[in-house]
Amino acid sequence: MPDVTATELTDVEEAKLFLDLRQSDNDEMIKRIIIGVSEHCEAYCGRSFKSATYTDEIYDGTGTDVLVLKDHPVTAVAKVIAWRDGPELVQGTDYEFDADGLIVLIGLVTTGTLSQAGKFPRGRRGVTISYTAGYATLPGDLLLSLHKAIAFEFRKFDKGSIGVLSQGLGTESSIEFIKAMYPPEVIDVWNRYRRIR
Repeated sequence: MPDVTATELTDVEEAKLFLDLRQSDNDEMIKRIIIGVSEHCEAYCGRSFKSATYTDEIYDGTGTDVLVLKDHPVTAVAKVIAWRDGPELVQGTDYEFDADGLIVLIGLVTTGTLSQAGKFPRGRRGVTISYTAGYATLPGDLLLSLHKAIAFEFRKFDKGSIGVLSQGLGTESSIEFIKAMYPPEVIDVWNRYRRIR
């Protein structure tokens, strides 16, 4: 297996349990499928799922009291600077946050010599935030959808005819090809986790 640095939202052993496989003949292929499905899921949803710390992310000022962070669920906020070189805000006094990735200002925001009540000053690249977001353990429905997508991909390879769903034999032979990227129930779950902006 090549040295690959990628997000893996599940592991080979969990995938093999779902696939009801006991032998290790296909472990390398399963690992590659896990990486591909994990990357596709995160790209489709427009976010990362594993818990990570984001340091000094820069956002545009909204001119409102709310700023939406790029990832969630947010588990901790380490720093909020509402405007460029302004003072660091204090959680509970100046702002609050919720798991959905919203930072809400509740105090005064100072930008140089000007203070305004509870608004991120409107402007490009003026807000700096450091926070932790993501899941330590993936939600069950998301994990199940990943295993279904991995099984879908694995079975395409396992049948020996990539892209073929079924093939009839005899005088009335026909071939039915796979038309969808993943089963609808997988996409339904991913849509619930998709970041819409």
